[in-house]
Amino acid sequence: MRMILRRGRMESELWKKYQNVASLLEEESLKDPKEEPYRSRYKAKNILLEMESMVTKNLENLDPSHADHTTNTAMLAAILMQIGIISIETEEPSEGEEYLMKAFEMITDHLDRRFVINSMHIRNHLGILWSQRSESSKAQTWLEGSEKLYEDYKKRSPTESPLTPQELFEVNGEEEKNHGSREIERVHTLTKFYLAQVYGSLKDLLRSAIYCHETLRRQLVCGEYDSIDWALNSATLSQFFMERILFTQARHHLAAASYILEKYENSLKDMTGTEEEIEGKKEELRHRSADVSRCWAKYGIFLLEYSTNKLCSPQSEKEKETEDGDLKDLWFTSLDLSKYENEVLACELVMYEDARQTFLFTQRHLNKAKEYYSLECHASDHVQVVQDHSQLFKHLTAFENDEDKQCKMIKRRIDLLQDVLKELNPKYYLHACRQLWFELGESYHDIMHIKFQRVKGSKEVPTPHALKKINFLIEQSIANFTHFLDSVKENSTKELPEVLDEEMIKPTLIAHFYLGRLYYKIITQDVNKQAENMNKSYTCFQYLVDYCNKSDYAKELLSEELNVSKEMMSLLQIKSLQI
Repeated sequence: MRMILRRGRMESELWKKYQNVASLLEEESLKDPKEEPYRSRYKAKNILLEMESMVTKNLENLDPSHADHTTNTAMLAAILMQIGIISIETEEPSEGEEYLMKAFEMITDHLDRRFVINSMHIRNHLGILWSQRSESSKAQTWLEGSEKLYEDYKKRSPTESPLTPQELFEVNGEEEKNHGSREIERVHTLTKFYLAQVYGSLKDLLRSAIYCHETLRRQLVCGEYDSIDWALNSATLSQFFMERILFTQARHHLAAASYILEKYENSLKDMTGTEEEIEGKKEELRHRSADVSRCWAKYGIFLLEYSTNKLCSPQSEKEKETEDGDLKDLWFTSLDLSKYENEVLACELVMYEDARQTFLFTQRHLNKAKEYYSLECHASDHVQVVQDHSQLFKHLTAFENDEDKQCKMIKRRIDLLQDVLKELNPKYYLHACRQLWFELGESYHDIMHIKFQRVKGSKEVPTPHALKKINFLIEQSIANFTHFLDSVKENSTKELPEVLDEEMIKPTLIAHFYLGRLYYKIITQDVNKQAENMNKSYTCFQYLVDYCNKSDYAKELLSEELNVSKEMMSLLQIKSLQI
């Protein structure tokens, strides 16, 4: 039964002021000019200060044992809380904290239906405030307090609907059925969302993922979510599951993202508004659908790469079953996602046909992403999508036994990379060009290796054409790795830096490692050329060894390549004496 408030003139005036505050914050603030962005909030704050004075005076005249004393206390707490929130929103966080704490300290029974929603709100906002101050542990304490308060209230009053701030002030109004119950669920969902962010900042990624999922699940149940944001959050969360080798959960969250976007697309058909507004919504949908497609593509590529690694080294990947046990029951049971989940597998790929189907599925999503992220309008993103496409071919190649087909797949990679590289100006897209040069160097090397091994393993004398082809592939690989290294050199000296940036150490040393092998494999009958190539090969391996000798980080990062380089240097010294 609704708490009956005194219906005197003060209550009527408070209700009018409350309605005025709500209008200013929810409607008028949206119209505030840029030069006065907080105009409506300041007006609302002044009205709230008047309300604070009125309720404070009334409380002074009420005996603490009076029936209305607790209700008036709840009203005052709601007023102080709102002043605190406005203070924070108008860039006065210290004042905001002061008002929030005053509101919190005057709550006599946090589980009372008149206080519980306000208490949760206050804790949430204090949690946000401390999080913004990079005090994540303090934020965690406030937010977990809000979470526990919700749980305790549900245990103590499972069927009783709490009062919303509006219902505390409302005069001569019927209490809306279940309004308080819906509001406490909404506030609790926000608590889950804020905790997900805080756990993330505390590096508790497992807990953060669980709370992200729980937030999304609760939003679905309540029907209160922005379709675009929800889909992006679900797709992003899938990447966490994917990296934990929880492919079923990853696929499930991607399927949910696609489901929500398709549902939203259908709703746009009945949307009313100006042509500009409708087109803006459609453009946003195209953009975010492309982003979800990119997440699907990452899933497919990762699944192929994981399966490739398992084929090559069955013990190389270990699922974190104990650590991630809590992640295995995270589902959106209210959605039927079979349509999307049946399109792609969520387990280790063993057979070529399974790998091929995964490849085709992933390629469809990459092509969809390219439709939005065109080279003309989104060059950097387009390059990344092309690189993903290249990686897709690379991982499918591992499932193909036919060497000719392997070469065709690698050639397809080369075509993809070269087509985009020739359209880029290194002056403006140096980082992208570096990546493309490096990957092209690897791709030409991979084809060369297949053909070199075929010639080496054949009992027949290799044809001049076969030898010429191998040398051509070596030259192309060398050219691309050289382009890459030239881009790393300092403009002033045209030499590589004495100390490489950390992110450039591995690719720079690996490029030298490849070049050392490539120069060694050039086929020529010219003795002088042989000596020259062996000298170049030795120099490349020498660079890697020397850099590792002065950098413990590089030595640890490339321990295998370091050992091979040392062996090759010894071999080259012997070979040079035999020429």
